[in-house]
Amino acid sequence: MKKVGIFLLFFSVIWNCSAAETPKSNGQSSVFPIPPSVRLAPRAPEIYVITAKDNLNDILSRFVLDNEKLLTLWGGNIPQYSVGDAVSLLHDNQQQALQFKHGRTVKLSPNMRTLPAERANNLLPLEKIQQFLIRPGVVTEEELRKSAYLIGSADKNLLLTSGMQVYARGLEDSDEHNYVIIRPGQIYRDPVSNEALAREAIYLGDAELKVEGDPATLLISNAKQEIRVGDRLIPLGERTFNQDIQLHSPRSLEGARIIAVIGGLTQIGQYQVVVINKGLDENMEVGHILAVKRHGGTVKDREQGNEVVTLPNVNAGTLLIFKVFDKISYAVILKANRAINVLDEVTLP
Repeated sequence: MKKVGIFLLFFSVIWNCSAAETPKSNGQSSVFPIPPSVRLAPRAPEIYVITAKDNLNDILSRFVLDNEKLLTLWGGNIPQYSVGDAVSLLHDNQQQALQFKHGRTVKLSPNMRTLPAERANNLLPLEKIQQFLIRPGVVTEEELRKSAYLIGSADKNLLLTSGMQVYARGLEDSDEHNYVIIRPGQIYRDPVSNEALAREAIYLGDAELKVEGDPATLLISNAKQEIRVGDRLIPLGERTFNQDIQLHSPRSLEGARIIAVIGGLTQIGQYQVVVINKGLDENMEVGHILAVKRHGGTVKDREQGNEVVTLPNVNAGTLLIFKVFDKISYAVILKANRAINVLDEVTLP
C-alpha cells in the first residue's frame, strides 16, 4: 500500500453572527444566521458543495425545512454563490448558521480535486497525526509470528528505555538497521459480526541495529512507553509522504461505525484519532470526508401506553480518513458539534 502523509484541512470559524445580525464576509466566505424559528432539515449535512444543477432553494432545502421563511428573515441579504462553493452548517451552543465559502479548490464528492500546497497555512499542523503516518498502526498475526523480539539488555534491566543496549533474536536475515518497537494490543472487531478485523500495534519506541548476529545487538534510540523483554521489532522501512491530499467522499457507505479511539477514551473530541470498521476491502481511501451520527436514543410515548419510540440519529461531527488498512481505517475528527462516542455511526456527509 502506498504510504501517504498529509496535512489536514482546518475547519474552524470565528462565531460573531447572532440570529438578528446581517451576514458578514471576510472576502472568502459569508455567514448567514439561521434564527431559532426556522427548523433544520432532519438530515441536514455538515458540508455541501454546490453543483451546476442547484438553485438557491435547492441549496437551502438541504439544510432547513422552510426556505421561504428563512429568505424572508434574511431580507435583502441573499447569498451569492458559484458552482464548487462549499456550504457548511455551523453550530455554537443553541445558534446555527450557514457559511458559504467561495472559490474552493476542494470538492466533497466522488469527483476529486487536489488541495494545493499553497493552502498549507489554512491546514491543521501535520504533527497532529504524524506518528500514525510513519509508524505501524496494526500488525497481522503472520507479521507477529515472523517478527524479531527482545530477549534482554546489557544491564539485565527488566524495564528498558532510551540509551540502553538490548539484544534481540530473529534479525539474522534482515537487511534493515532501523526498527520500531511495538507490543500487540487490542483486537479490533466488527460491532455487528464480531469478526476480528485487525490487531493494534502499540508503538513503544525506536531501536537501531548495532551488531548483527543471533542475538543481535541494538540501541534503543527513543522510548515513548515502557519497553519490556518480549516486545517485538518491526522494520521501519521507507516511510515518505506527500503534502497534498484529495478530499472526496465515497459513492456509498453502509454499516460504518467508530470502533475504537486511540488512547482508550470513550468520549471523543476534535482532532482525536479514531478507528472505523471499514478499510480497503470496502473501498475506503485516504482523503474520504465522512459524517458522524450520534445515536438518538429512545423515549416512551406516554400518550400511547409508554410505546418505545426510537429517535433519529443526530449530526455529531465530521471526520477525515488519513490511513487505510485492509479492514479498518484511521480517521481524525475534524469537527465535533457534540460529544462523539465509540460505536457512533459513520455516514456519507
